[in-house]
Amino acid sequence: MRRRTAASAAVLLSLAAIGISIAALFLIVRTGGSVSSSDTTGSSVLAVSYAVVGGLIVARRGHVIGWIMLLSGVFGSLNAVSAEYSEVALEEGWPLRAAAAWLAPWVWAVGAMAQPLVLLLFPTGRPPSPRWWWVGALTIGGALAAGLPNAVEAWPLSVRALTGNQVIDQIGDGAGGAVAEAGIGLLGVSFLLAAVSLAFRYRRATDVERQEIKWLLLGGAVTVIVMFTASPATPLELEDSFPFLSYVALLSLPAMPAAIGVAILRYRLYD
Repeated sequence: MRRRTAASAAVLLSLAAIGISIAALFLIVRTGGSVSSSDTTGSSVLAVSYAVVGGLIVARRGHVIGWIMLLSGVFGSLNAVSAEYSEVALEEGWPLRAAAAWLAPWVWAVGAMAQPLVLLLFPTGRPPSPRWWWVGALTIGGALAAGLPNAVEAWPLSVRALTGNQVIDQIGDGAGGAVAEAGIGLLGVSFLLAAVSLAFRYRRATDVERQEIKWLLLGGAVTVIVMFTASPATPLELEDSFPFLSYVALLSLPAMPAAIGVAILRYRLYD
């Protein structure tokens, strides 16, 4: 019964993430933006990927990695929609515009925990040894430091009916901004440490675990290659000469979550 309840909750959360992400894309069009070039589109694609794969893992295996990915997808979809909604809601007089403007500056930090935590716990649901749990604590601490000061500072601004972008522009100075910047740095460090933990795990892994880790590395390799060649963040600036690369970048975003899903669902480590 508990397994069925978890599966039902996973399906509902996955559908919620999909619906919220679709709403974010609709709002891009509503404001006259380009879906193919908007940062919100990338956030939406990534959120849906994590939510769908995480939901499948929870429904089929009920594992902690599935829950982490699923919740990351839900919060990622809220990140995608919040700034877009608050801007349109102010112009159209829609409800909940203050809540959306408040979410925009900080909700991303909750979803940002997923990648380090997944690397740390993949594929068994535990770190390579108990000594590595502190990396998980560092990840959570970094996310709190990155998001909480902005959440506190954004609330009194958001209730003045500002748009999400205006709220973001008016926070980040002073001690709160310094704490948030430190939190972002901690998230980056925790990601690197989680990647190192994966290397330690591979040395001691069983054959099945090594196959799963290889799938994860394949997804990571695709992400890194695209990031340096086709994404808007690439230092090569190829997108102006090859506009189709923006679509390649969007299509590659699900590579990492898809690889994780294939690894866990194919090899059935948790049966």
